[in-house]
Amino acid sequence: MIAAIVDYFVVRKVFEIQKVAKVKHAPIYRAAIRWFRWCPWITVVLFAISPLPFYVIRILAPSSGYPWWRYVSACVVGRIPRYYLLALGGAWVPVPSRYLILMMLGLMVTTIILSIYGARCTANAQERTG
Repeated sequence: MIAAIVDYFVVRKVFEIQKVAKVKHAPIYRAAIRWFRWCPWITVVLFAISPLPFYVIRILAPSSGYPWWRYVSACVVGRIPRYYLLALGGAWVPVPSRYLILMMLGLMVTTIILSIYGARCTANAQERTG
C-alpha cells in the first residue's frame, strides 16, 4: 500500500516537469488514457492481480488525474489475492532454504556485475567522445 502511494505521488510530480508533460500530447498516450478512463478502478485491479505489466497503470493512473485513494484501494484489492496465491504456491511447493539463499546471492552477484559493466561502458563511451 505504501508503495502504491509513493508511486502515485512520484509519477504525478514527474509529469509536472514540462519535458515529461509533453508525453501527454502523444497519440499513444491519449489512446491509453481513453481506454483507462473507460473503467479505471477495475482496470487497476485487473492489472494488479494478473501477470500483465503493471507499470503501464502505475504511470497512467497518476498522470490522468485519477484520485490517489481510488488507485491505492484498487491496488490493495488486486494485490492481496495475488500475494495470497503466491504464498499458497510457496506452501504447496516447498523450496529448501539453501536454494532460496543461493538464488538471492546469484541475483545480487549478477546485479553487481551488471552495474560494474554498465559503469565501465559509460566511462569508456565518455572517454571516446570527450
